[in-house]
Amino acid sequence: MPSKLTLELNDNEIIIRGNISEILGQGSFAKNWIINKYKNHNISNDVIKITDNSFLDKNLLNKFKNDLKGLVDSDIEIFLDDEFKLKIDFFKKEEEKFFEFSRQALQIWNDKYDTEQFRDYSEILLKTLKNRKLYKLQLLSSYHLSFSQNACNFSVPGAGKTSIVYASYSYLNYLPYENPKHVNKLIVIGPPSSFKPWEDEYEECFGTKAKSIRLNSETDINERINSLSGDLVNNYNLYLITYQSIQTLIENLISFCKSLNNKVMLVCDEAHKIKSLDGTWSENVLRLSPYLKSRVILTGTPIPNGYQDLVNLFRFIYPRRDILKFRPEYLKRLNNSPYSTEVQSLINNIKPYFIRIKKSDLNLPNITRDDIDNYYIDDFEKTIYIKLLEASESESSDINRKGLHLRLVQSIYNPALLVSKFSDSHGFFEYSDSQYNVKDILGEKLFNKIENLDERYNPSRHFAVFDLVSKLIDKGEKVVIWGYFVDSIKRLHRLLKSNGLKGDIVIGETKKESVKKEKTEYETEMSREKIIEDFKKEKNGLDYIITNPIVLGESISLHKTCHHSIYFELSYSAAPYIQSRDRIHRVWLENGKQKDYKTNYYHLIAKPVIDGVTNIDEEIYNILRRKWKRMLDIIEHDIPLLTEKEEDERLNTINKIIDEYRKFRH
Repeated sequence: MPSKLTLELNDNEIIIRGNISEILGQGSFAKNWIINKYKNHNISNDVIKITDNSFLDKNLLNKFKNDLKGLVDSDIEIFLDDEFKLKIDFFKKEEEKFFEFSRQALQIWNDKYDTEQFRDYSEILLKTLKNRKLYKLQLLSSYHLSFSQNACNFSVPGAGKTSIVYASYSYLNYLPYENPKHVNKLIVIGPPSSFKPWEDEYEECFGTKAKSIRLNSETDINERINSLSGDLVNNYNLYLITYQSIQTLIENLISFCKSLNNKVMLVCDEAHKIKSLDGTWSENVLRLSPYLKSRVILTGTPIPNGYQDLVNLFRFIYPRRDILKFRPEYLKRLNNSPYSTEVQSLINNIKPYFIRIKKSDLNLPNITRDDIDNYYIDDFEKTIYIKLLEASESESSDINRKGLHLRLVQSIYNPALLVSKFSDSHGFFEYSDSQYNVKDILGEKLFNKIENLDERYNPSRHFAVFDLVSKLIDKGEKVVIWGYFVDSIKRLHRLLKSNGLKGDIVIGETKKESVKKEKTEYETEMSREKIIEDFKKEKNGLDYIITNPIVLGESISLHKTCHHSIYFELSYSAAPYIQSRDRIHRVWLENGKQKDYKTNYYHLIAKPVIDGVTNIDEEIYNILRRKWKRMLDIIEHDIPLLTEKEEDERLNTINKIIDEYRKFRH
């Protein structure tokens, strides 16, 4: 007769009875597994007792049974007592229900949904979302979220993710309180720059201002705590908090979400910020997840570093399920083979739980202009550039060439940067000084001339920008100007302002109107909000803003007031470039139809310093545009792998220019 084992369940304890000797032999896989995996165990010849809180989870209980069965001899029969069997049967039923739910969720996005239910949903939205009419894919997205309650929205910037969330929230809030899907509180976690857009979009969707509270340093700590504790009666319908601020209020937030009166929908906006598997921001958000009624992930770039970035996103929306079915270490290996069958399996695993509106789905108006604007650099800049190029040509060390690469970039963008101790470019041009001293390369006379440049100095590039901006403003147009080096942004702003143009800058250190030695995150953000609002005004507002893609590349919509973007400095990174372009090229609906409007992009590039030799700014532009065009294709994928390898690009660029220079000399 075959050997038998019986598994008994008592709360968080499993008791194994039967032919215990069968699994206690030398080298027993089952015995070693029990000893190594479970700290609280008691093994004897008659019985094995294991205590572990994981047994309270039906999924993990089922896994224990299956793992044990796989480790003992195949001729050993395993029987379950009534309690154990009851839990496993319940688990199986839950799995069947989840499988059916997942099938239906996938069908919604595949246009195979129940038309009558969809019609009922749409009619309810006419009552709850009074001021906003969604286009078809937005409506499907909101229906998918309302059906599933927990979902990721990976749509591209400008697809209307905020409106989709508000539509779903309004529907779920409309449901009777006793309905298991009902929600009555909305918390949004996002960067500070997202707060104003969420508040503005609320008013545009519902026709009334949101009763919102910002749970960061702009609100008194006692008011923040009271708003979450219920000590004070409040009518807030929108809670806004940054990823940084959660740590301070994590226990209050958990209590708020656990409250029986609160049915919370929590939205992680720009959710790629919680990608880190061991990050504090990620840990805090995941701690909140089990206590939520609805969980929403919003990001147009779900995998900025690779497929492993998906782990926390799906841990958040389904904290008790293994949706991905791939370990993080294995996901990292998949980054080198994005077209493999394993990647397709991964996408199939997560397909029911995410939606993605692609760029091609938006039916945006065609871009009017997207080209280079050439200008001549002056003799001073030309002399500096050629001397640095000559030094690069005679240098054989790759490390030193990389350092000289930065110096070439600085010389053609803004020579004043050559005497700066830091590259000051938000990390997009790695600071690496060569063993050469720039003073030795340029000579004392030329170097001293650069050192003596004061705040009134502007390179030729800035005057070219001034001419272009002036012409556009004279026609009543507004302009957003993109750069990377902070010194350049400030110098250009002083030039435009001194010539009577009305504008401002938005950078990492943007100051509040009342100057303080130290400013809080809130003070900085409020200053930015005011600048952006002034820029959006049709009359008596700002005519231009100068910024960089790191600060203003996310969450901001400028397309209704600005149709011109000027790039006077570029980096090799395509992702922020794409984000910045999307600020003025987005969905703009009027009476349910996409409005036709003009969109113009200008790229300031110097005319060749030496005939037949590509300038470094043009080479950066060429590389960036090639990557951008390639990424436009990638963005059309379900899960776009947008990783970039920039380490070798600096060296390849300088080597290409050096090769052209050598041909010129010979």
